[in-house]
Parts: sequence; C-alpha cells; structure tokens
Amino acid sequence: MKELRGALAIAVLIGFGATGPAHAQTYPERPIKMIVPTPPGGPINTMARVVAHGLEAAIGQSIVVDNRGGAGNTIGSAEAARAAPDGYTLLFSSASGLVISPLLYAHPGYDPVKSFEPIAATTDIPLVLVVNPAVPAKSVQELVAYAKAHPGQLNFASGGSGTLPHLAGELLKQMAGIDIVHVPYKGGGPGLTDTVGGQTQIMFDVPATVMPFAQAGKLRVLVVASATRDPFLPDVPTMAESGFPGFQATSWTAILAPAGTPHAVVTKLNAAVNRALNSNDVRSTLAKLGSAAIGGPPDTLVQMMADDRASRRSSNSCTSPRIEPSERTRVHRPARVTDTRGDGAGSLPSPPPQSAHCALFSHSIRAWSNLRRSSWCWETARVRCARSMVRRASSTDRFDRSMAFLAS
Repeated sequence: MKELRGALAIAVLIGFGATGPAHAQTYPERPIKMIVPTPPGGPINTMARVVAHGLEAAIGQSIVVDNRGGAGNTIGSAEAARAAPDGYTLLFSSASGLVISPLLYAHPGYDPVKSFEPIAATTDIPLVLVVNPAVPAKSVQELVAYAKAHPGQLNFASGGSGTLPHLAGELLKQMAGIDIVHVPYKGGGPGLTDTVGGQTQIMFDVPATVMPFAQAGKLRVLVVASATRDPFLPDVPTMAESGFPGFQATSWTAILAPAGTPHAVVTKLNAAVNRALNSNDVRSTLAKLGSAAIGGPPDTLVQMMADDRASRRSSNSCTSPRIEPSERTRVHRPARVTDTRGDGAGSLPSPPPQSAHCALFSHSIRAWSNLRRSSWCWETARVRCARSMVRRASSTDRFDRSMAFLAS
C-alpha cells in the first residue's frame, strides 16, 4: 500500500512538472485580456492599443484591451494582480501605476514588485504642457505671468491624484510660485476632453493624445517636459529652455503578468512583445505619436522600476501621511471659468495664502501630499462653487454645448 501511494505521488509530481512546459507549448489557445488601468482616450490607452495590435501578429492570438481606470491607475492594477496566473490576463501600465501610486497611496491593493511577473518595458513617453486657446499665453513665461495676475482662477487637469501629470502640475506650481487648481479625473481621456472644452485650462499630457487637438487649433502646446527637445516637436522648447532648469516629467509603459505565471509563458510573452516592438508597423506608429520603443528582457523592466522608485524616494525632502483609499475616489467636474469682467479673468474667488510644508517640491510625492492636506478644504470649496455655477445653466443649454462639442 505504501508503495502504491508513493508511486501515485511520484506520478502526480511528474504530471505537475510537465504542466508548465506543456502549457507554454500550446499557449496561447484563446484570446488574451490586457487590462489598462486608465479610461479610453488617454495616453496609456493609446500606447496599449498600438502595442496590443503588434502583439496580436507576433503571438498569433487576439488581444482584448479592457479599460479599468480610476484612483491613479490602482483599480485596474489591483484587478490584474488578482487574476489567475495563466498568461491570459496581462497588465499594461505606466510609471504612475507601478511606481508613483504605490508610494503615494496607503493601500493601493497590490505590490508592484511582489504582485506581478515583469514581461517587458514597452515605450518611453515625454510629457508636454498644453493650454486651452482661451488662455492668453503662448509660452510658459506668459502662462506664469497670467496665473500670477489671476490666482486661483486657472484649473489644471490630470488623470487622477498621484499620476505623473498631476505631480508635474504640482511641480510647476512650486517652481513658478503660482496658484492653479488641480482637478483630478478618472483618467487622462476625460481630463483632456474638459481641457479642450474649456472646463479646465491647463494639462500635462503626452504628444500622442494632444497633438490632434493642437493641430486643429483646440489646444496650444507650450513646452515639452523632457531634458531635450522632442525630435517630433522640434519647434517646441523644453522647460529648461523656458526658465525652469531641472524640470523633467517623462513616463514609460510596460507589460506585466500576475505573480505566479509560469516562467515559460513569461519567456514566450517577452519574445512576442520584443518582436512586436521591433516591427516597422509598431515603431512607425509610436514615432508618429512622439514615443519610442524600449523592449529588452524582463530584467530591464525590473531595473527601470527599481531605479525610478529609488529616485523618487531619495528626492523626498519631507515625510507625510499617505493617502487613504477614501481620499482617492474624489473626482471633480469644474465649470467652465467664465469671463465676467471682460478682461479674460474668471469669477472664482482667490484662495487664502497656502501654507508650505516644504520649501521645494523636488519631484516629491510626499511633499505634495502635505500640501494637498493643507489646501484640500479650500480647493474643494472652490470646485463646489464652480460646480454650482454650471447647475444654474438650463439643462437645454448644457445639452446644446455638449452636442456642439461632439459635432466639432
């Protein structure tokens, strides 16, 4: 009897040992779901769909993009972390969801290192600063001068609290000494829509999503937030050239799988992603979007994440409590700032002086958290005031404005 049980145990172990390689040989046998932790229309979603299209040809199976945006990319990332580790659920995320939010939020719902198997780094993306054409500024210097003349009357949009565009906006506030109101959305797409529509006036975003609107005259590009000029935007100056040395805001994207995904499947996915990124179709499309392919082995992504995390931690000049889950779900919809005096200024009240917890922002997400807590009540009051203004308009007027924008 003991011999029989031992033989059965050995057979079971052999069976389990053969499962991984056998699974990898036939993988993938059905469509793969790729979770993107941002809403449709945003920059990460755009990059994900470009890479997914190339990956379909490289791996021979359909890739279904599933947008799960909100809370600084943490909602979709947490869902991907909980998925079965069989290679049929992947995560396409960025520095915002894999580095910044885990440092900022107290309970993001996942660990960027322990919850995932790295597949490959995919793209490198610079941010650009854009304004609505109603803002009378054609350079950063003019924008700063206008913001100082109208404190608290300009809004800047982001894809959520703690995302890289939000931190770039906070860094601009600190370095320029201006008071502009942060308006977090559930993703970059909705924020960009409101910036085009004039509900918000300023936004940091990637060239891929803003350039169609800029070419149509619906947005104005002021600067690129990288160390050097973007080769696809050669006439757009950098922040350093515009009087803000040391100001850089660039992001990257990557593909990961849930922790526990078989090594053979990870290897196969990595090879397919690199084939996709090296294809002329994907490279030319990314180039038109102002982005560059990265690729490489999983270790390259591991090192990128570690370096980025260490850089952001070492730049923190002060400590502060981290954001609790209840705070990260607040999404504001401000009204269009109307010109009631004929001088281009809006009608929102100016805020009281903001107490500074840190002298310099220095890319510090914890410094921003301190400032955010001290100014949260006043900022909320101002946004609620703006929202009450939009409620005064008739429902017919709001519908007409929405239809006019969609038709444009």
